[in-house]
Amino acid sequence: MNIYLTPLTVKYINSYLKWFNNPVVSRYLYEETPHTPSTIKQWLESIELNHFATYYALLIKNKNFVNSDNTVKTELNTKQSKQEKSIIIEKGDYSKILEHIGHVGIMINSSYAEISVVVGCISYQNKRIATSSIKYLLTNEIPNIRPVIAEIHKNNIPSINLFKSLGFCKQEHIGPKHDSYIVYALDK
Repeated sequence: MNIYLTPLTVKYINSYLKWFNNPVVSRYLYEETPHTPSTIKQWLESIELNHFATYYALLIKNKNFVNSDNTVKTELNTKQSKQEKSIIIEKGDYSKILEHIGHVGIMINSSYAEISVVVGCISYQNKRIATSSIKYLLTNEIPNIRPVIAEIHKNNIPSINLFKSLGFCKQEHIGPKHDSYIVYALDK
């Protein structure tokens, strides 16, 4: 499966309006996550202007075709067999030909980096896209910055397991910025 990364911009506002208002997607997001067109636009614009953060839209290529009943069926354009689990990540501007499915971001602070990921398109959750995207960032974007932290909702077990699988450990001495969240960190 190919994942394409392109800078996250305000042109993706409609995806976030849909996702951030979907209870299945938003249940583990911060309470102050924007929900209206104007607040989502402000949030996306602030990301574009933040020189200490890099956010990428996660895009994936689909083949769409129409079924006999005129509904659109989507089939992933993958080059993997059931045994092969590799995901190829490429950077560039592919926004006109691909579907926006989420984002991955890094905030660089004076003594650490904070990483975040959202796969907002429900049909692409639990398909190793978040894992592969985070691995890519850790290896290619911030290979020499440690610790890297992630603030995760305490009930978001899939996300906790994802970060644990990448070597992140729960940090008792680093307090989360938000109630109901825990911090995981990668020190090496």
